[in-house]
Amino acid sequence: MKKISIYFGIILLTGCVSVPTRSYHPAYGTKNTGYFELNDFCKKYRLRYDFNTLDDIVHLISQDTDVKMLIDSHYILYNGRIIPLKKVPYYSKGKIFIPAELAGVVSASNPAASVSSQSLPPGGYRFKPISIRTIVIDPGHGGKDPGAISRRGLKEKYVVIKIARYLKRDLEKMGFRVYITRNSDVYLTLKGRVQYARRHKADLFISVHANSNRSRKIRGVEVYYLSEKYFDSESKAVVMAENAPFRSSSGLFPKNTQRIIWDLMCVENNTISLDFANTVVSTLRSMGFKVRSPKGAPFYVLKYAYVPSILVETGYLSNLHEEKLLRKSYYQKQIAHGVALSVKILNRHYAKLVNMAYKGRQ
Repeated sequence: MKKISIYFGIILLTGCVSVPTRSYHPAYGTKNTGYFELNDFCKKYRLRYDFNTLDDIVHLISQDTDVKMLIDSHYILYNGRIIPLKKVPYYSKGKIFIPAELAGVVSASNPAASVSSQSLPPGGYRFKPISIRTIVIDPGHGGKDPGAISRRGLKEKYVVIKIARYLKRDLEKMGFRVYITRNSDVYLTLKGRVQYARRHKADLFISVHANSNRSRKIRGVEVYYLSEKYFDSESKAVVMAENAPFRSSSGLFPKNTQRIIWDLMCVENNTISLDFANTVVSTLRSMGFKVRSPKGAPFYVLKYAYVPSILVETGYLSNLHEEKLLRKSYYQKQIAHGVALSVKILNRHYAKLVNMAYKGRQ
């Protein structure tokens, strides 16, 4: 598929470091009560923090605390559980401000009891302890759609299905339940691919592609995930129209509840997708692959799968060296194994978070 150039930057911030100047809630001002400045909060509770400037995700970390929050969102992800806050974190004049009520979350043995009582109705959506069991792999293109074609005639659709099969084999050996959208040279619509993922109730959706560019010098593996900023009104309208996550045994949830579910789904899917993308990048780099940092992108299969998703561009067919590698079964097996290993690593990480949350409730 053709390369999409997207400016991406992640600034890693720890301790007392300033951040680029933006303003989300100028009306709050720096003297607003009920908030901690992020540096002060981290010093008080002995936390480290990262700030992902692309997705506006603040990540607070300690030995027994893992908190992720979105700027301007009422929901945080605390040790694998979503908890609502009365106030939102915001950004003003180069500083990040954290709701004071978050202090009750990081210091309490029962964080859910220390914050807002705002919640969903009985039987409504809940963020369950994360356990990756079912994975859908989607080899791109197929049939009448060859995808990218190298100068020597190698078609993307044939390369990615081989990698997808190796990936399926490795994941199944690790104990995961794995489905593949196509196992032969057939054409599938984008809508059909994401419906397949939803039908099989995937915990992860992995789309496999090979890249191409006008410049034959460009090479390397790329990993894309659906950034929070791409959960736009169009996406919401499609989800609402299909009623995919908004129906209970007694019918559709009320509109207000649907909006809460939408926010929760965005936070959950974005968090896991970004974690997965970073894990894949780190793992492949450790195996010697040239891999760029993860990028947010609005690809259809990422946008409408409604599950945590990534798209892996396994190399450039337009680059002579990588085109030769993509023909080789050993290379196909290596990159497949790297992605499979990333799933295993991520699942172990989430199991640790679940254990931390369980200990916190005791």
